[in-house]
Amino acid sequence: YLFIFRPLETSSNRVVGMYGMGVSLASLLDERTALFRGFGIALAMATLVVLAVGSILARVFVAPIRALDSAAQNMARGDLSASIAIPSQDEVGGLARQLDHMRQQLRQALHTSNLEKNRYEAIIRCMGVAAVITDPDNRIVSVNPHAELVLRQAQAELVKLTWQDIFASATRPESGSPSFWELGQPSVDDKSPVIRGRFRLRAQPQVLLGVISSPVELGSEATGYVHIIQDISAQEKLLQSEDEFMLVVAHEVRGPLASLRSFIELLYEDYATMSK
Repeated sequence: YLFIFRPLETSSNRVVGMYGMGVSLASLLDERTALFRGFGIALAMATLVVLAVGSILARVFVAPIRALDSAAQNMARGDLSASIAIPSQDEVGGLARQLDHMRQQLRQALHTSNLEKNRYEAIIRCMGVAAVITDPDNRIVSVNPHAELVLRQAQAELVKLTWQDIFASATRPESGSPSFWELGQPSVDDKSPVIRGRFRLRAQPQVLLGVISSPVELGSEATGYVHIIQDISAQEKLLQSEDEFMLVVAHEVRGPLASLRSFIELLYEDYATMSK
């Protein structure tokens, strides 16, 4: 038994005895076991309810968030083909619809950009002039077939080079001599510089090229350059032949002209005393 006692007091607070109560310890243990049994069942039921509610909440809230995260990762990798469909009407559904709208706009913009790029590439390939396109660091990124013929190299070889590497002159020109080294520097009138120059190929120094270079600008920043090149070796040889011909003619004519001049001067001086 389990006993508990308390003092028995009179009205004047004088203890006159003790009183107590005893309870069988076995009955207390039985009551405790029954209480714990009922509480354990309730706890187990509450745990099952919490797990069920958590599973439902995970399906309702976590699954759409995971779908949004997967869609965002696909967009970051450049995959804009899969649509983002979350039928819920809450904030997550609204965010999914906005993200899908942005995906469609990006896909349309990318399609338009690729279409413009292919169109310009086709125009450059079909141009009747030789064109070379370089990036802001003067690395060659594109060469049309006419430029391959003029430069005597294939595009696969040229795209590994910088623009300056294909020319024989590797040093900077003197001041006042414009060339591709000054591309990107502001001109006197603050307009985009269009540079013209004459350069020889490094691989074949006998080939002389006329170059017209112009920057491709996005806003105020140069994003690359377009170089129009022309083989002017034959023109240079023609000019040299003309110069040589003029030198030969001048040399051949100089002697008779000098004699004729001397004769005229002598005639002018002695004309008064000469017999008629």
